[in-house]
Amino acid sequence: MLKLTTLALSAFLLLGATSLNGQTILPPEQSTDSMLINGVTTYVETALVSGNMDGVEDAAKDFVKEHLDQKLREQDQVWVAEKIVINQVTDKRGDLLIYLFNQNNRIRINMAFRLGYDVYVDPYQFPEEYQRMKGFLSFFVTKYYSEYLPDEIKKVEKEIKSKEREIKSAGKEMKRAAKDNKKLASRIKKNKKGIKKLEAKVKKMEEDNPELAEIQVEILEMKKEIGGYEDEISFNNGVVEVKESQLKELNKELSTLKAEKNRLENLLKEILTGLESYQ
Repeated sequence: MLKLTTLALSAFLLLGATSLNGQTILPPEQSTDSMLINGVTTYVETALVSGNMDGVEDAAKDFVKEHLDQKLREQDQVWVAEKIVINQVTDKRGDLLIYLFNQNNRIRINMAFRLGYDVYVDPYQFPEEYQRMKGFLSFFVTKYYSEYLPDEIKKVEKEIKSKEREIKSAGKEMKRAAKDNKKLASRIKKNKKGIKKLEAKVKKMEEDNPELAEIQVEILEMKKEIGGYEDEISFNNGVVEVKESQLKELNKELSTLKAEKNRLENLLKEILTGLESYQ
């Protein structure tokens, strides 16, 4: 049982960590430590997991209820299931203790099994039982991640859709700007042609021609209009340049998110495969 769980957990280490909305989703890390619980220093099996305190607490309660048919109750910040037998660990009756706290933006799970007032399952007096307790904690962590990861995958999928909408919007703005520029360039060409004709006409007119002033005003208006069009083109070119840069970054983020989704889905498959070994 422990071997299969270790294989399942090793999938996390192979696939590595990622960051989503500033939160780093890390593979679990399990180890043996000692700490003071209810005034007694004892060995505990620990695991560092991603998530939040409420989520891990709820998962622990559900796990104990499902697999031990007991309720976890809080006693001095320690979650306890009293006078139970954990067949996966030992046939002796005792108290399951789970102490949770935040550590470097992750949740540290500390598990111990108390046989008496100051007698705990430890790796020296009860090596076989302690080894099985390690497997029991690994089972809980695997179960927790099997339910935690689908929610994280949904969050990634939501971000992917958001990025895809941004990319689509940026693409539309670029097309709109390019289309406007094409129309504006046509108007500029037309006005320049008109100016050229009018300037040729002016040259042929005599200085006292009454139409000359009107023609010159018309020329100035056309030049002013051309200047406006050229300003719009310059603005649209700026929009295109900004959107091209934005699209490049968005596509990069989208690629990262899709890769992350695939990583989490593969990770979930590994976890669910490991979880099957407990059924």
